[in-house]
Amino acid sequence: MEAGGLLKEGADPPRGLAGLLLHEALVMDVEGGRAAHDAIQSVTLNAAKVLRKDQDHGSVEPGKVADLAIIEGDPLADIWALQNVKWW
Repeated sequence: MEAGGLLKEGADPPRGLAGLLLHEALVMDVEGGRAAHDAIQSVTLNAAKVLRKDQDHGSVEPGKVADLAIIEGDPLADIWALQNVKWW
């Protein structure tokens, strides 16, 4: 990232359990020194950029397609909060 690259995580792991392993990857990113904001962007905006879909996906903006999830907690303070999904 410091050299201008993108951190991108995906939900297609070789071991299955895509959702669980995606959360695990986010935790490892943060525990490895990435800011929670950067880790979250790796599965949203950056993933859309890599797929060249960021004009329509990847961030919450007028005119973009969005699926939203309501979580309990602040994932910027505790990345584990992303697992506290209350509604989607």
